[in-house]
Amino acid sequence: MLKYIDCYNSLGSLVGLSALLLITLENFYKTDNFLLKIGCLQTFYILELFNIIIGMSKAKIFPTILQLSSRLFIIWPICHRFQYTQGIVHLMLYCWFFSDTIRYLFYLSRNRFFKFLRYNLFLFFYPIGTYCEIVLVSRTESISIGLFKYLLRTIMLFYIPGFVFLFFHMLKRRKWTSKTEKTAKQD
Repeated sequence: MLKYIDCYNSLGSLVGLSALLLITLENFYKTDNFLLKIGCLQTFYILELFNIIIGMSKAKIFPTILQLSSRLFIIWPICHRFQYTQGIVHLMLYCWFFSDTIRYLFYLSRNRFFKFLRYNLFLFFYPIGTYCEIVLVSRTESISIGLFKYLLRTIMLFYIPGFVFLFFHMLKRRKWTSKTEKTAKQD
């Protein structure tokens, strides 16, 4: 019998793959409502919070909220509102959705290959994706006025500590998974 979490992980993988295909197509053919479609695909991952709350996922709630809220803020009030579709947006989206696709394929298969990708590619994807996010927030701040401008400035204060927290969280997970793998081999 197919479990709910397996269905969710399958859908998470398909959402990621769909986004990667959409981004690639957008590079060659300008599609209608590109950012709306990407935003909806990214918004799907709100279900991850539900999965944590009901105990279907062992992920930690705080890192998940931090990453998801950051992404949703970048997609909706920044990229979608200001219609940013430059190369830096595509690079950021590739980083996000490659990471998501690999993560959900790993959760689904528990395959060593996907495990290797999950716990090594973040070393590249996290810094590149965060850099792109910072550039977009900074670019938006420079053309914004009023409270939104101050909100963006406040958000910028949290970006570096937030990145450091998430990056070290993944380093700990990487270390823990390699340790449990070594222990399993010894048994």
